[in-house]
Amino acid sequence: MPGQTPNPDAPYWDVYPDYVEFNLVGYSSLNNYHKPRIEVYPVADYEQINDGAKQTIDSLKQLLADKPAAPDSIPLLPIFNAAQVFRTQIRYVAFQNGEGVRFVTQYDQALIPINNQEVFYTFQGFTDDGRYYVAAILPVATNVLPDSGELPNDQWQAFADNFQSYLQDTTQQLDTLKPGDFKPDLSLLDALVQSLQVK
Repeated sequence: MPGQTPNPDAPYWDVYPDYVEFNLVGYSSLNNYHKPRIEVYPVADYEQINDGAKQTIDSLKQLLADKPAAPDSIPLLPIFNAAQVFRTQIRYVAFQNGEGVRFVTQYDQALIPINNQEVFYTFQGFTDDGRYYVAAILPVATNVLPDSGELPNDQWQAFADNFQSYLQDTTQQLDTLKPGDFKPDLSLLDALVQSLQVK
């Protein structure tokens, strides 16, 4: 994929180097908000042109060194113009010549319900030599979530007022699910990640 170099009018999330993208054809999911893909970025090139990406890369290196069980946030590339709402199903996973972390999350610009249209599995990691950043963005869905983030107009205020408790309860519920309670099965997505070898 061709990169986008810095210019005065470009937001920082639209600045990235040339990279390799694998699109997954025939991917089965109820979620159609995110395109299922695996992206491989050259670390040095990304750091050189995007300070925000460099911060993300440095933060992920520290996270993988410490491997906390319940981090307050998990760095993610590509950069989204939205905030990480939650993270659950956190596991540290190795692939053929690297390692990283996988988790289930959702990114939003406002307070909306966690839903099957937007939630996704992601893997974020590095090759052992540190030269390449590997990112997987893979849509998932589960029966415990609504299909969309829509609510009746008269329910939005109550939802916003109780958002933190809702978020905590929903995150805990998702964390207790088995891999097979998601579609696709998280174990299959882990196996896909573990099979990767970046040369």
